[in-house]
Amino acid sequence: MIAEKRKLIKWTDTLDPKQNVNVNEEEWVALEISLKININGKELVRFACSPVDCTDLAVGFLFTEGIISGLGDIDFVVYNKNEELVELTLNNKTKFDYNQWQTERTISTGCGQGVMSRLEYRRKNLLPLDFKPSANPKSLSQLFYHLKTHSEWYEKTGCIHQVTLSGMDGTVIIREDIGRHNAVDKVIGAALQCNINFNETIMNCSGRLSSDMVLKVGRAGIPIVVSKSAPTSLAIDIANELGITMIGFARGKRLNIYTHQERISFNEQLDEIKIPELT
Repeated sequence: MIAEKRKLIKWTDTLDPKQNVNVNEEEWVALEISLKININGKELVRFACSPVDCTDLAVGFLFTEGIISGLGDIDFVVYNKNEELVELTLNNKTKFDYNQWQTERTISTGCGQGVMSRLEYRRKNLLPLDFKPSANPKSLSQLFYHLKTHSEWYEKTGCIHQVTLSGMDGTVIIREDIGRHNAVDKVIGAALQCNINFNETIMNCSGRLSSDMVLKVGRAGIPIVVSKSAPTSLAIDIANELGITMIGFARGKRLNIYTHQERISFNEQLDEIKIPELT
């Protein structure tokens, strides 16, 4: 369960003061837990997150942070719901310096994830994407309509982010969380466990696109990322460096393309000479 109903008193400014206060009201409230991730018996990090798909979150986080390169690096993973704990054991071939990871972290802009490891190091060690999947603006709008139709809990609580990973073969993975970074890690973790080819996917996000979000997308090798919200300047710069097509403000019949517009197929009748290169 991702939310529950809580009792509250609701006040509304009305012409009749007697009608201002409504008692015994109930509304949906997003559930939040403090999830602990242990690696090889040591605590790695704690997340403020929604209490669903916690294994996906742990696997996705380890992958996007560069701690693992794939599922083959994990020998064992188990989620203990009562203790709000995910235990992972890495195999002996996986090199991970626990002490170094604990000291080289950056405060992030995220809700749910307060730190990320070695931002500049990760930025410099990701290779640019050269995959050429394409999409047209109308299809991207349809993907966001699909996202909106499944955003039941956002509508009910007003604070649950949703991320959708759509494959060119029609595969769709949807994950939700109170934190936008968590939702990204969940969908990537789920896709890893489903053996999805990230190079042939499009990610749709409900939250803003910041630098740390784009690094996660680049780490997975997702060529197109779309959000109904705005990107930050550093996020745009990193997306441009990594060969990621970044799209923001995808709302209704409009969207903004910030980087690598070559993956977007405009109307064939449009003179492409008029489409400038984004630098």
